[in-house]
Amino acid sequence: LIQESTDFFNFDDDDFDDSHRPTAMAGLRVTERIQARSGIRVQQLAAAHYQQEIKTSGRVLDLQPLLDLRARMHEIEAQQRVARIALDTAQKDFERLQALYREAANISGRELQQARLERETRAAEVQAAAAQMEDLRQQYVQAWGVELTDLFLGDADLYRDLSGRQAVLILVTASDQQLASVPAMAYLSPRADRAQAVQAHYLAPAASADPQIQGATYYYHAPAAGLRTGMNVDVWLPMETEARAGVFVPPAAIVWYGDRPWVYLVTDGENFVRTGLEDYVVTRHGWFVRSGLEPGAQLVTGGAQMLLSEEFRWSIPDEDDNP
Repeated sequence: LIQESTDFFNFDDDDFDDSHRPTAMAGLRVTERIQARSGIRVQQLAAAHYQQEIKTSGRVLDLQPLLDLRARMHEIEAQQRVARIALDTAQKDFERLQALYREAANISGRELQQARLERETRAAEVQAAAAQMEDLRQQYVQAWGVELTDLFLGDADLYRDLSGRQAVLILVTASDQQLASVPAMAYLSPRADRAQAVQAHYLAPAASADPQIQGATYYYHAPAAGLRTGMNVDVWLPMETEARAGVFVPPAAIVWYGDRPWVYLVTDGENFVRTGLEDYVVTRHGWFVRSGLEPGAQLVTGGAQMLLSEEFRWSIPDEDDNP
């Protein structure tokens, strides 16, 4: 590789000033003629933002059980309303007969006792309906959690969107991942396409795990377009609360030396300086560098390995240098 890069450069006195041999600090001077001949390519770094993510999976849930809960709860509430009306009537009858009995009117104690029993029966029916509703709610809390159960027993805008299929509910599993906090926003796609992923909003922790995937589970909701019940989706969860500023470096610009990644920057058109990367994240878009490289810097994206070889060619003594 060293010989190959030397053949490419083929420096002469006009191309390289021997009194300024390259070092990691001083850099390397390459004339524009040699740059063009050796295929060195340079691009200007642009400002970018990146939010570190983890990729996991999710599933669009069937909401019919929750809709059944709401329907059953309405049925019991209707029974309770009828029982309350009957209780109100029985209470008034009892109070009327009790007043007559106290006034020694023509009413027997047996009639008063029957009125009392009717009142207690209707009160028991009201209490039984309330107990049924609470038992039913607790069953769904165990299966779906408090937040989701209460959502489907209420009349919030989100309930109307979910029940009207304008939005869907997704069970997201963070398999083998430790989240410091649950992201308020996730991104999901049924085609493993992050660029086309849609936003999903956090709703609540899930009450149960996905039987197919082990891990912590969460409920998110997203627009229903393109999503169907039972569909598996890829999910991207941000690991940071805010996107960080920096620059993206293409993989072709990276060279390795001393177990560290480096890049070459152009300082004045012909001077190339090797710069080590420290604060970076390797992403699918390239290397996101959060510090050490500034937007607007001229980065070598083609020929970086040849520059490295040429730089260290000067560390190899010539035969004429041997005593």
